[in-house]
Amino acid sequence: MNVTILGSGSAYGVPNAGNVWGACDPKNEKNRRFCASVLVEEGDSRILIDMGPDFHHQMNRFNVGPLSAVLFTHGHNDHIAGIPELARYMQCLSRDLDLFASEESLSQIQKLFPWLFNDNSADQFSTTKFYGQARPAWHTLSPGQSFMAGNTSILPLRQQHGSMESIGFRIGDFAYSTDLRSMPEESFSALSGLKLWVLEMNDWDSAHDKFAKHNYFDQAMEWIARLKPQTTILTHFSIRVDHEELSRRLPPGVIAGYDGFKVAL
Repeated sequence: MNVTILGSGSAYGVPNAGNVWGACDPKNEKNRRFCASVLVEEGDSRILIDMGPDFHHQMNRFNVGPLSAVLFTHGHNDHIAGIPELARYMQCLSRDLDLFASEESLSQIQKLFPWLFNDNSADQFSTTKFYGQARPAWHTLSPGQSFMAGNTSILPLRQQHGSMESIGFRIGDFAYSTDLRSMPEESFSALSGLKLWVLEMNDWDSAHDKFAKHNYFDQAMEWIARLKPQTTILTHFSIRVDHEELSRRLPPGVIAGYDGFKVAL
């Protein structure tokens, strides 16, 4: 299995629009971040987790081949805003593309992009033209219930993201946990024995997170000490987290992620 960080930034990337870098050193390319996303490649499966506003550029910059499936953690803009690209992206595929989201997230996606779900081709204003023969194939996932994406088994895990629920994913010895402030015990139990954990660390502390939606440095370190994965890659950084500063503060086995970082399990 190969895991590639396609985006290591928080909701607005780094720099923010207007060339705002915050505490990040603009001379360090590892501080230049797309919105959070990862690619998981195993055998014939090529699975993308989240399709945010940088999807188009991530696919091209990192030369990502045809996808087998897309998994969605939740329905916030920085994780779904690339979905309209599906209309043109279908021309790259020889078969339908499986997309998996929770019932809550899929409902939000349908509300935001109704033209992608409307089969009334007579209404040119409420439908879209899909290029090629392939089509998006949407599926509803349920936390705690494994499903197959191609030949890969995936376990979705319940997470709390402020007032909403987000989904983490365990795929073999790898897990991805982003956009969360807490997890129920059953999710912690499902994350034991990991070789690689990609985990959100949005900020140094919780002071800037008035809605208590995101993980932060001290809590991330506590969770890593508890679960003891072989390797942890931190991701989903705000403009207040500089790559070199973070790297200096990390214990052995914990790595500050950056766009393009690739790990083989």
